[in-house]
Amino acid sequence: MLNDREREALREIQEHLSAEDPDLVRTFERPPRDSHWIVYTVAMVLSVVLSLLMLASGSLIGGLVFATGAVLAWLGRSQRFGADDRQN
Repeated sequence: MLNDREREALREIQEHLSAEDPDLVRTFERPPRDSHWIVYTVAMVLSVVLSLLMLASGSLIGGLVFATGAVLAWLGRSQRFGADDRQN
């Protein structure tokens, strides 16, 4: 916890930065990026790898199940996150 003197010093630094570089301040004011797309990507990659392993071991049904999971993860990611979010 900051004491009063430290809070005042921090407020002065913030005001100085705001006046000097408003673009920097706007960078910190943006809402945090939604990182759930990572979960969809990991699920998709893991499903592809497991699908290939199942096919290599001779299990066609297992390979198809995991391939379906990969497709569903890809579709879910595509529908939830637009092109704008992937570019940021």
